[in-house]
Amino acid sequence: MPTLAKATLLALTTSLVLSAAAEAQPYGGIKNFSFGIQDSYLGDPLTFVFVPRKGKYVFDRLDGSPVKLRLKGEKYRRAQITGYQIYLGHPHSGGKKIASHGHQQGSWEKVDRRVAFSDRNLLKGYEARALKYCQQHGDPNKRVVNDMDLMFTGWMQSKGKNISQSAKNPTVNKATRYATAKIVCMPEPFNVTDVKLSIKRTGSMTACPANITLTAQFKANKAGKFTFRLFRGDGAFRDVKMTANNAGRATYTRKYTFNETTHRKYYAAVMGGAQASSQWTPMSVNCSQPVGGGAFTTAPRPTLD
Repeated sequence: MPTLAKATLLALTTSLVLSAAAEAQPYGGIKNFSFGIQDSYLGDPLTFVFVPRKGKYVFDRLDGSPVKLRLKGEKYRRAQITGYQIYLGHPHSGGKKIASHGHQQGSWEKVDRRVAFSDRNLLKGYEARALKYCQQHGDPNKRVVNDMDLMFTGWMQSKGKNISQSAKNPTVNKATRYATAKIVCMPEPFNVTDVKLSIKRTGSMTACPANITLTAQFKANKAGKFTFRLFRGDGAFRDVKMTANNAGRATYTRKYTFNETTHRKYYAAVMGGAQASSQWTPMSVNCSQPVGGGAFTTAPRPTLD
């Protein structure tokens, strides 16, 4: 065969192969599709915090940084991107829509949607799972922490003239990603629930010097440290640091010696929040009669802030 004829035949064959390859390519779809979670949240993940109240765990707060999601894609050839959605969970399994193109279809050459997610209303299902974990594994005496995966789905679709679907550039793209959240079951807060103040005279009940012992007895819900303030009726006070034992009990004792008739009153209050306090208790010393006698006027109980 002449050389010119061979060259012509080779060129024709190459042209046919290239045309067939071009026709095999889809005329539409989505390229460079991606859906991901930025790892910046890892140092401060979403955290479900629960605290015990009256023997049961209840939701306290949602801590941590939002989960940062990003959905990207570009139209391929004659296609146009017509819609996208981001879900917490899966769209066909009760997932909650976080972001979307809206009610009307769009026509975009590319989409790059970023979302910072921390909506407690949409997280109610996960919150219920976290609460169940605390109810089953929480410890009133220590902080319990566990991980929980949050599932997210990104979805994008395209339409256009002569679009054919392929594995490389499909008309619908979907991806699922997971972010790790934290469950924190807090220990039961330490709380002093009762304070009793008593005053007792020892030795001679009529002669001075008179020996008086003031005792404050505290009852708490568990072992722990606390501070109480001992008030005197004239406004003087002292702060005392205490430690409740494993049974939640603590006792404070202070001794006084009087050489003359004295009339006082004392009141003990645990510091910090809605803690317990005692009643005003008189300390009335008369060197001619037992403690507790003599004139004593109970003043109004002070307000503790």
